[in-house]
Amino acid sequence: MRTTGPRHHAPRELELLSAGGCLTSQPRYDRSRGPDERESDVEPCGRDSVSVPRQSFTGEPGAAVQPPGWLSTPKGQHLRGRRAQDTKPELALRRALHALGLRFRLQRRLAPGCRPDVIFIAGRVAIFVDGCFWHGCPQHGRKTPFKGPNATLWEEKMSRNRERDARASVLASTQGYRVLRLWECEINRDRGASAALRVSALLRPPSGPASATQE
Repeated sequence: MRTTGPRHHAPRELELLSAGGCLTSQPRYDRSRGPDERESDVEPCGRDSVSVPRQSFTGEPGAAVQPPGWLSTPKGQHLRGRRAQDTKPELALRRALHALGLRFRLQRRLAPGCRPDVIFIAGRVAIFVDGCFWHGCPQHGRKTPFKGPNATLWEEKMSRNRERDARASVLASTQGYRVLRLWECEINRDRGASAALRVSALLRPPSGPASATQE
C-alpha cells in the first residue's frame, strides 16, 4: 500500500501560512473597482485583473483586503455593500409598471456590455435605471472634484461609467430598441409613477393604449 509523506510547502507558502493567509483561494480584483465595492457590484474581471492572496495589503492578518491602488477611507465606508441590481429605484419602477398592467423582462443581455435593467422585447424598449451618484446626475451628481488619496482613481472610474452608459445605449439602439434612461431621483420623486407613465407612452401604439401583456 502506497503512503504519502507530509506535504512540504514552498518558502512563499510557509510565509503566507504564518501570516494567516490562504493557499487555496485567490480572488481576482478589478483595478477599476473602488475600495468599498463588493466583487458582485462590478463587471467580471477581464485581462486587467490581478490575482492576490487572501491577505491584507497592510500585512495584517484578518484585515480588509483592498484592490491595488485604492486606499480605504472613513468617508467611503457608506459605500460598502451597495447593490448592483434590484436597487430601491429599480424595485419602485417595477411595481409602478406592474400597476399599469405592463409585463417585462429583467437584465436581458442584448450584447456584450449591454444589459438593460428593464426590457420590453415585443415593444422594443430598453430601460436603464441610473443612480444619481454613480452615473453623474445633472442635479444630484457630484459637482466638485474628488479629494483624498483616491481622487484620481475616482475621477477615472466615473469617466468609465459615463463611457459605459453611452456605449450601452448605442448597443441597444443598434439592436432595434428605443432607449430610455431614468435617473434615481426621478423615480424616487413619486415612487416611479411618472417614470412608468413615460414607459407606457413609449409602448403605446399609434392607435391605442399600451398592451398589458408586452414583455
